[in-house]
Amino acid sequence: MIVEQSIRYAGSKGNHSFSTSPQEIRIFLAILLISGYNTVPRRRQFWSRDDDVRNEAIARTMPRDRFDILVRYVHLCDNNNLDREDKLSKVRPLLCLLNERFLLYFFKEKNLSIDESMIPYYGRHGAKQFIRGKPIRFGYKMWALTTALGYVLQFEPYQGAKGHQTHDPGFLGMGGAVVMDLLSELQKDDAYQLTFDNLFTSLKLVDRLTDMGISCTGTIRANRIEDCPVKNVKDMGRTQRGNYDKRYDAHKGLIVVRWNDNNIVNVVSNCHGVEPLQQATRWSKQAKARVRLPQPYLIKHYNQTMGGVDRMDQNVEKYRISIRSKKWWWPVFMYCIDLAVQQTWHIYRATDAGLRQPLDLLGVRRALVTVLLAQGRTPAVSPGRPRGRMRPLSRRIPDHIRLDGKNHYAEPAKEVRRSLCGKKCRTQCSKCNVGVHRKCFEMFHSV
Repeated sequence: MIVEQSIRYAGSKGNHSFSTSPQEIRIFLAILLISGYNTVPRRRQFWSRDDDVRNEAIARTMPRDRFDILVRYVHLCDNNNLDREDKLSKVRPLLCLLNERFLLYFFKEKNLSIDESMIPYYGRHGAKQFIRGKPIRFGYKMWALTTALGYVLQFEPYQGAKGHQTHDPGFLGMGGAVVMDLLSELQKDDAYQLTFDNLFTSLKLVDRLTDMGISCTGTIRANRIEDCPVKNVKDMGRTQRGNYDKRYDAHKGLIVVRWNDNNIVNVVSNCHGVEPLQQATRWSKQAKARVRLPQPYLIKHYNQTMGGVDRMDQNVEKYRISIRSKKWWWPVFMYCIDLAVQQTWHIYRATDAGLRQPLDLLGVRRALVTVLLAQGRTPAVSPGRPRGRMRPLSRRIPDHIRLDGKNHYAEPAKEVRRSLCGKKCRTQCSKCNVGVHRKCFEMFHSV
């Protein structure tokens, strides 16, 4: 897919001689992966002759100028068929392919969690978000459905309140629509226990999941419990630390618990209750020591199963690709590559080979790089045009484009070399992207 779209994109930019192959793209991806754990201040230093920054594995596999050309022309979609309502349509084909593969190789696990992830980006874009107090404050927000250990089943970018959405947020709200969207591709007959935080939770959402046969537990904001007659927040704050109040709806099969911890915690569940009571350890200022408090079981379950997205973020951040570009979708593209490596590591740990020879995340990443680079070197690219002669027209621009008679216009350009006589001129063809004198324009497109 990347090969096909990159060649089409290069042609739209006037470089009709550009070509690549799946093997070259794999090597290109391997170089990107290397930059995650072997970083240099500037990417061109990988090809430097200085021993302190040169990377021999990269330098002998792909020329520097060829890598720059791939960074310029690599593309993921057809610009002529973009969804104007989708702000991330430039990367949508890759997101769809990855979601399909992630779900295909998912090893069945019962406990799942939903949370948000951030991709750092400081440029301008309609989908960029700002979240105060987060480790990554500026960037693209991703909704993710993960296992307790961080394997991602589905992920979807957030595009704002008026952005592209699969489900209507009217009845369930924005959080409920996100949950339903992420769960839409799961098999209906499997039993899952879902965990999410108060950004998503509402009693309407819990009712909907109960009707679908999906167990769920989540913290809920005090203004979303509707008419549930639990003890008032102020009254609950005056009680002894560790006390709780609960209300059970036998008709809908859900329970709402309000617990006095460091702050008042509200939790709703359709599968777990208060019993058996657990023990939580907290610091007491009065006793100047750690004390044990009674803790409802559903809160204990929430704490144990909620951190899947945070673990995924930690794995992706540890060896994040350091090569950058000015394209707005480049950070999402790099995030997808890092995420795919994290997924590969989880799958490897679940296989027999992973049990016999355990590898950490870095070990799996380096093994992937070794395999990709071992596929062979790309042909050396000439640094420029040989002096004294010009390349034939058929090499500069294919005849089926030059002679098609469609959308060829003379436009002003910087001083370029003419394609027919070799002299310099200041006009070029808007479609062929080669210098053509106005007097030679008709002959150039007909002979």
